[in-house]
Amino acid sequence: MSTPSRPDGAQPPADQPNPPATPDEPAPSTSEPTAPPEPTPAEPTPAEPSPADVAADAPVEQPAEQPVEQPVEQPAEQPVEQPGDLAAASPDQPTAAAPAGSGGGLRSLLPVLALALVTVLLLLTGYLGWQAWQQSRTEAAREDALEAARTAGRVLFSYDHEQLDEDFEAGLAVATGTFREQYERTTRDVVRPVAEQYDTVVAADVVEAGVVSAQPERVVAVVYINQTTTSTRIEGPRIDQSRVRMSLRLVDGEWLVDEVRAL
Repeated sequence: MSTPSRPDGAQPPADQPNPPATPDEPAPSTSEPTAPPEPTPAEPTPAEPSPADVAADAPVEQPAEQPVEQPVEQPAEQPVEQPGDLAAASPDQPTAAAPAGSGGGLRSLLPVLALALVTVLLLLTGYLGWQAWQQSRTEAAREDALEAARTAGRVLFSYDHEQLDEDFEAGLAVATGTFREQYERTTRDVVRPVAEQYDTVVAADVVEAGVVSAQPERVVAVVYINQTTTSTRIEGPRIDQSRVRMSLRLVDGEWLVDEVRAL
């Protein structure tokens, strides 16, 4: 009788007795049961790695080092020293040496410049004072000469045949220069003979007078004169109106006539 073979092909041991049969159980086959094969240990199947394990086992990539740009150092701006800074600089700080002789030359010029400035101020003050004095003299000359012109107009153009010497002497007293010589010659050679022959009397009255130009020692005036004449040659008095330009000059403190022109 053949012994049943085991599924895995292993043969049971020969000396192992068959187990007794029980009434309820069917009788086992006479052939010896084959022992179940021992399971061969299975090779452990590697477990699927979890994402956490993968992340833990994965090499950590370090970020690539970026080259660090070094800041370019700009040259520091040097402060511009002002003249006041030079004065405030520490005496221990070396300063640029001034050109030889420049400081000394400037210092030597200061007295000269100061003297020149004082001289200019004095001259300017003197000139302004002189101008004011001249203006004051001119105003005084205008007033005094105008009054002298009024007086001279009455004296020079008036005469009376009964007192010719006195009248002509009064005229010479207010005249000067070449005009005095002309007045003396005219009254002697022309006026005296006619006045004595016709008993002439001429009375001059100054109606108006005004200053044309004025300087401290010379004034030109215009004099308006009315002459009333009586004579044996005419019937009744005759009035003549005349206008003369009279120039006066200051002589020894007196305003005298040095020129007369009929206008």
